[in-house]
Amino acid sequence: MASTGWNRFANVVPPRLVYHSPRVLHTTPTNHTRRPNRLILGFMLVLLYPSSVYSAGSQEQKVSVSALQNPILRSYFRHRFLAAYHGSKFHRSSTFAQGFVDRQIEGLLARVEQKLTTLEESLVDLEGLQEHLVEGGEVNKKFRILWKQSTRQISQSSASLHGILSPIFFKLRARDAFTPRIIQAPGNAFYRFEIRYLRNQGDVATRNIRSYLFNHDSTVHLTHLRSTNMLISLHHTHQMARVLHKELS
Repeated sequence: MASTGWNRFANVVPPRLVYHSPRVLHTTPTNHTRRPNRLILGFMLVLLYPSSVYSAGSQEQKVSVSALQNPILRSYFRHRFLAAYHGSKFHRSSTFAQGFVDRQIEGLLARVEQKLTTLEESLVDLEGLQEHLVEGGEVNKKFRILWKQSTRQISQSSASLHGILSPIFFKLRARDAFTPRIIQAPGNAFYRFEIRYLRNQGDVATRNIRSYLFNHDSTVHLTHLRSTNMLISLHHTHQMARVLHKELS
């Protein structure tokens, strides 16, 4: 039986390991001599800010126009509005209520999009690291840092998405009895099975979230959401990423 953890890779000595994700490790050096230029640049950005806000706002409106009519999202934020402004003058203002709901949905979409982007990019990064191992890459300090960072980002972003969406889609089952584990088999070289499953669950979750929130179709009902439960997929992604994160000893 194959040993667990990274001891399995101790005898793999490759010629070199090339990383396709240098953006993770890049840092921006501090250069005090350039501070005046930064101040000037900052001043220019302030002058241009109003037009930038208008452009970004127009783009956000185009992206979220269908999602603004999502019945589940509107119902959720409508209830939040009633709870927050019950008994006040705003409670009787339909215009204010509609604006509140619209802004809450737009804010939700921005947060979800950020988490989805992080999740998708981290899944690609981890898959690339696994491919390097298959090609004979060395498990050195740099590799360990990248592996830890990718699995942490996958775990955290999927957990954040789960936390954002589960109160809204409270009628969906949020968790199950899934117990992730590392398969000890000769064919499972360099966590091939686990990373394939992780990528599959992450792809299912992101595809369903984007399909329902950003490309909402009024014919999509809760019964369909139950059959393609994005919360369960996020839960599985989070759990498997945690196991892979702990594998590095």
